[in-house]
Amino acid sequence: MNNIKRFRIILVLIALLGSIIVFAKISSKVNDFTPADDFPRDAMIYVQFQDLPALIKLWKDSQISRKYLASTNFSEFQKNHLALKLVERANEIYDSINIFPNLELLSNLSETRAAAAVYDIGKMELVFIAPMSDEKILASAFFQSIANFEEIKLDDETTVFTREIEVDRARQKQKLLFTNFRGRFILATSEKRFLQTLENIKAKTPKNRLSAEPSFKQLAEKTKPNLATIWLDQKKLNEDWYFKHYWLMSETESLKKLHAGMFDFELRDNKLVERRVFLTTVNQSTGKINNEIARRLGGLIPQNVAFVSFETFKKDDLEKLVSSTFFDLGKTAETSQTLQSKEVYYFDDWGKSYGYSNLDSDFDEQFNEIEEPIGNISPNILAGKTSNDLSKIINQAQPQVSLKIFSPRTLPPPLFFETRKALVITLQEPAQLNRESFEATISKMAQNLFTVNNPNTDFIWEDFSPDFNSARQMPMPSLGWKIFYVLRQNELIFTNSKELLIDILAPKENQPSVENGFEKFTVIKFNDRQSVFDDIFKTLQNEANPSNDFFTGNIASLLDVVSNVQQIEIKQFSEKNYLFQEIGFTLKEKPE
Repeated sequence: MNNIKRFRIILVLIALLGSIIVFAKISSKVNDFTPADDFPRDAMIYVQFQDLPALIKLWKDSQISRKYLASTNFSEFQKNHLALKLVERANEIYDSINIFPNLELLSNLSETRAAAAVYDIGKMELVFIAPMSDEKILASAFFQSIANFEEIKLDDETTVFTREIEVDRARQKQKLLFTNFRGRFILATSEKRFLQTLENIKAKTPKNRLSAEPSFKQLAEKTKPNLATIWLDQKKLNEDWYFKHYWLMSETESLKKLHAGMFDFELRDNKLVERRVFLTTVNQSTGKINNEIARRLGGLIPQNVAFVSFETFKKDDLEKLVSSTFFDLGKTAETSQTLQSKEVYYFDDWGKSYGYSNLDSDFDEQFNEIEEPIGNISPNILAGKTSNDLSKIINQAQPQVSLKIFSPRTLPPPLFFETRKALVITLQEPAQLNRESFEATISKMAQNLFTVNNPNTDFIWEDFSPDFNSARQMPMPSLGWKIFYVLRQNELIFTNSKELLIDILAPKENQPSVENGFEKFTVIKFNDRQSVFDDIFKTLQNEANPSNDFFTGNIASLLDVVSNVQQIEIKQFSEKNYLFQEIGFTLKEKPE
C-alpha cells in the first residue's frame, strides 16, 4: 500500500504542477530575486510569481482546471482534514471582514509580479507583497472594506489598517494587517512580520532580509527565476508538526539530508521543465555516468516500457536490487546481526505494564522467537548470508552503473498482473565474474527463501535458448515461474520475465537518445495508459473493495487531469553540498 500512496502523491504533484502549463501565453521575461529583499528572514516557504493575475486567469480557463475540479480526487480531497481546516479558516475570515480569500481576490491584489512567504504553517502566519499602482491598490477589496478595520497611523508616511479576528473555532485570535506603502500592497497575518517588512522596505534592516538568509542566497546563485520560483527551508519544515501531519502526510526520514531547496518552472515548446536545487547536509556526489555506458544501456531499453531508471552503482544497494528483481522482495533480508540488534520483548514485561499475571508456561517465550528448521539457523539468516556472498561475487567484476526496467502487464482472469522487471548492471571487469559461484549463490538464496527444511529441492540453472548465447534460466520448483540472467559483453542482465529478456536482447532499429551529465536518470511513460494503469487499477479495485472507487475513481481521475502528459523525465546530479534535479513533463500537444 506504501507504493500506492507514493504513486498517488506523484500524481497529485503532477496535477498541481500541470497548472503551470497555462503560463504558455505569458511572456518569459526572466526576473531576479529582488522581491525577497522586502521579506523578513526565518520564513519556511517563499514563492514569487512573474505574472500572478495571468497565471490565475489562465488556470481558471484551462482544461486542467476544469478536469481537476471535476475529478474524484478533488472531491475526496475536499473531505479530508486539511481541506476542511482551510475552508474553516477562509469562512472565519469572511465572517469577520466580509472578504473571502480565494483566487479571484488574489488576482485583484496584483498587477503582475507578486510574492509571499509563510512563517508558521499551523498559525498560518504569512506576508504577501505585490507592487501595484495607487489606483489599483485603492480599488482592491481590502481598501474597499476599510470600514471593517481599525486605522493606525505609524508615521507621516505609513497608515496601517488592522483587524483582530477569532480563528480555530474561537480558540485563537489572529491579526490581519494591510497597507499601501511605497508602491506596494502589503498584507500580513502577523504584526511582527508586518513591521519587519516595513523596516526592510525602508532599508533599515538589511541583515533581516530573506535574500540575506545564507541558504536562500546560496540557492539563488544556482537558480535563474522564470515563471514561478519556490524556496523552502526544508530543515524547519522537517521539524514542523503541521507540515508532517497535514501537508506531507508521510515520514520525513528521506528529507533529513536536505537543508533547503529552490524550485523553478519554465515552459519551452511542448515541455514543462521544473528545476530543483537542494542544499544537503552531506556531500553525496557519486560521479556522473559515462556517456558511452549511458548510450549502450539506452540501446537495451525496449520501446514500450513504463519505467526505466539509470543510476551510478551503489554497492550497498546490490542485495535489494537483485532480490526485488528475482524474488519481489523489496527490503533487505535479515541477517544474524540485524536480528541480534533488535529489541527483545518478554511477556514478563507485558505483565508489568498491563497486569497480566496469570499467563501459563505457553507464554514464556520471546516475541521474536522462531523455529529454526535448518541446522538451528533461520531461512532469513541464510538468505542474508547468501546475499552477502552474492555482493562479493559481483563486486569482483567492478559494477559501475545500474539500469532498472519495469514493464507491468495484465493477465487474463483469474490471474492478476505480471510485474515484469529487469535489472542491468554494467561491469568494468566482466571476466572477473565467477559464473559458477554466482549461479550457486542465487540457487541457494532461492532455496532458503522458498523452502523450509527441504534441502533436496532442486534449483538448477539451465541454458535458456541456443539463440541467446550466455543466457541462463532457473525454474522455481512448484511455483510455476522462472528467473533469468545473461552476461552480454559488459552487461549483466537479470529479469523475472522471458518476454522482457527477449525484448531487451533484440536489436533496436531506433535506439533511444539518452542525454548525458547525470548520476540518475528516470523516465516514466504514459503512452500505454490502459494496459499499464487502467487495467491494473480495475483489478485492484475488484480485489480490494468493489464498492470503493479509490483506484478506478480517485487515482484514475488524476491520470485524466494530466492526460496531456506523455512522459516524465527526471535527471539528477550532485556536487559538493548541492543536489540538482530537473523534471521534464513532455506534453502530447503544445499549449495554445
